[in-house]
Amino acid sequence: MKRKVDTIIANDDFHEAVKTVKEAIELHPWLRKAYMSFYRSDIQISLCGAASLDDSNFEILRLILKLRGFEGWRDSDLYDLEQFAKQLK
Repeated sequence: MKRKVDTIIANDDFHEAVKTVKEAIELHPWLRKAYMSFYRSDIQISLCGAASLDDSNFEILRLILKLRGFEGWRDSDLYDLEQFAKQLK
């Protein structure tokens, strides 16, 4: 996963990043909460949960934190991802 995330970041591929994060938050409840906290400043989580992530999921967390740093990122895509995450609760 590290290589995949590094490639996404190196290629500045926002759409691939969103796709990868979407796949991960569908499977991992803590990453879902982390994304919601990233997207909405009024939603807070304890970072203590990050300590229990395996290497692959930690790379997803790193990708979540990078989403607004991609050239050409779009809030509408991040909003759609938030709506997808809300449906999973």
